[in-house]
Amino acid sequence: MASDSPAMDSGPRHEHVALLAGTNASGLPVHEQVPAARLGDGLYRVAGTPALVDGCAAGDVVHVQADGSFQVQHHGGNVAIQAFTPEAFTTTDVERLTEVINSLGGVAEAPAHRRFLVVTVPVRVGFAAIEAAMTGWQAATPQAEWSFGNVYGVDGAPLNWWRAAEGSNG
Repeated sequence: MASDSPAMDSGPRHEHVALLAGTNASGLPVHEQVPAARLGDGLYRVAGTPALVDGCAAGDVVHVQADGSFQVQHHGGNVAIQAFTPEAFTTTDVERLTEVINSLGGVAEAPAHRRFLVVTVPVRVGFAAIEAAMTGWQAATPQAEWSFGNVYGVDGAPLNWWRAAEGSNG
């Protein structure tokens, strides 16, 4: 029998955190509810890669401010990818992407409406393999557009967080 009692909970509590995705046309903030485990003092371990929020992926530890803005404190080693289409992706589109991403040790997720897809892939796979998988999938899904969610900064420069991970492996 499952219990929601904090006294029975030995690990972090799983919930959602509202991360700032940007602003709407009226200048009002837009937030995405992202699954996360509360670690305390504004720290959360992201449990699911966001669809709209750039800058983090599943496994990252983020420090979240009251307005939903955040800073990554620790990268969990996953690359975030978001794919969008003007119309809903077909079941076949989702199945093909899931197959190719699973072969890389990653996961592809889609909401029921299939208007977007979220992909999480371990960075250790390498960018060449990730890009080949995504462009190969896109060739058969020409209406799709995809982009990395945590590889480039707002200025377009690579964030290079993966270089620290590479340095710690040697």
